[in-house]
Amino acid sequence: MRKLFLANITFVVLCLLISCDNSEKVAFPPDNSTIHVWVFLDVHCPLSPFYSNIINDYQKEFLKDSVIFYAVFPKEESNSTQVKLFAEKHSLQVKVVGDPELELSQRFNVTVVPEAFVTKDEEVLYRGKIDNSFEAVGERRCGTDQFYVKYALRMLAKQSNSFVKKTKPVGCIVK
Repeated sequence: MRKLFLANITFVVLCLLISCDNSEKVAFPPDNSTIHVWVFLDVHCPLSPFYSNIINDYQKEFLKDSVIFYAVFPKEESNSTQVKLFAEKHSLQVKVVGDPELELSQRFNVTVVPEAFVTKDEEVLYRGKIDNSFEAVGERRCGTDQFYVKYALRMLAKQSNSFVKKTKPVGCIVK
């Protein structure tokens, strides 16, 4: 079931990819031997700018491990201009994908942003929070001590599956 799910993402991502910097378009389908991190954000969600820097840092840290990050914007009202402006303003250095028809969001069953998915070989290995910085929208913790995506990627680099597979995301509702 999961393999069929991710196989169907190929067409959707190909149709939704937005180039924010006149660079070459990404070749799809994604290489199945590579780890992909799909981070769903929203131009109107106050948590999204906070996580922009974090996913940029993660992209740099895990580049040597051939991890590819995508920032996906799943809102009908998020047109390509808004997404491009957000990406420029927050210096997103990952691949940016618009999802105004919510096709990709529905395939991943995203209901809240930000939410991250770590995939490899057409399988979802982790789903949920990027970290535990927020208890709720507007309620930031005094200190972040759980880095779910980062830890999952570190364990996968060691060829270990000893990490939390799912957490409940905190953020803005996707409608």
